[in-house]
Amino acid sequence: MSNYLNVNIPTFYAGLDEAFLYDRDPSPTNKQVPVEVFAYTSIPQRCGMFSVMTEYGSQHARVPIHYLWSLNNECEYTAYPLDWLQLWDSVSYYASVTILEYCKNRSARTRR
Repeated sequence: MSNYLNVNIPTFYAGLDEAFLYDRDPSPTNKQVPVEVFAYTSIPQRCGMFSVMTEYGSQHARVPIHYLWSLNNECEYTAYPLDWLQLWDSVSYYASVTILEYCKNRSARTRR
């Protein structure tokens, strides 16, 4: 079933680049705010965006993926541009999420 604009996703933890809070560009020198990511937003001709809740209790909607960091300490900062992280814009207000059992709890490592 499709949803209009917002889609519930399985919750995961991430670090939010504090530059998002101050309308600045992401950078490896910026502080990370621990967040729980819980929803996805689809708006035509825009990148996919996420809704997050900070450890301080504030909720932020429409966070682009390049402001979210893995909490895994083994990961190095990679300044991938947004158009590399998401190859196409959202095409509709309707989106759906399918959890494939084979892919559940899997991870991948990418190199530039």
